[in-house]
Amino acid sequence: MLKQRVITALIVGPLALAGVFLLPSFWFGLALAGAMAIAAQEWAGLASPGRRGVMAAFVPLVFLSCLLFLWLDLELAWGAYPLWAVVPLWVLALMWLARPEARPPVLAKLGFGLFALSGAWLGLYLLQGQSAGPWLLILLFGLVWGADVGAYFAGKAFGCHKLAPRVSPGKTWEGVAGGLALSGLVAVVAVPLLGIEQMVSFVLLCLVAAAISVAGDLVESLLKRQAGIKDSGWLLPGHGGVLDRMDSLLVAAPILVLGLSLMGELS
Repeated sequence: MLKQRVITALIVGPLALAGVFLLPSFWFGLALAGAMAIAAQEWAGLASPGRRGVMAAFVPLVFLSCLLFLWLDLELAWGAYPLWAVVPLWVLALMWLARPEARPPVLAKLGFGLFALSGAWLGLYLLQGQSAGPWLLILLFGLVWGADVGAYFAGKAFGCHKLAPRVSPGKTWEGVAGGLALSGLVAVVAVPLLGIEQMVSFVLLCLVAAAISVAGDLVESLLKRQAGIKDSGWLLPGHGGVLDRMDSLLVAAPILVLGLSLMGELS
């Protein structure tokens, strides 16, 4: 399993970095829409297992919603407005995580997925379109991966208080604290590299984005648990599906864009 994870990372990682740094904004958005379509297929499989008709309708809907944003070519001033719709969406998600025995109807899960996937697409697209866009995306990835890696090692070393035992039994509050510590370090290192003027506000924003990214992971875990499925897909050997690698970004990307926009750090 570890060998598969490493080989997949060595192949996918450079391709992702090439897309982030080399692709013009339009082509980056188009490639990202394709990735979101794959994630939509996996989401539909979790929301309504075995119902191919649902998948056949949901995947084009997500893909076309991303293409609509791409066609509109929204600048940050206008593009941030649709992202505000993601905030109450994730508040509802937190409420669901507090009551994991609840089983929302399929339509509600699909509606959630539509907003979450297209919102994440818009957030990532707006970030990449900035003058320092590729590095802002690297910051975002660093925050999410830092939260994940820090949580893994801190959880193994110190974890004893379960975070959400009915959703993801392996996660602990000590792991979350370790993940936030590593994400905070990533944010501090990024301040001089990105020329951030409001250091304290920036680091706090990064910590919020890293903390809330855990919700994306937990929501997907709850979807998988209720569907009785271990991985969202099989496309990335050793890692599962695209959604398994993207779940934390679904909420972290919009939150980071909104926060940086309110701080005036984006143009």
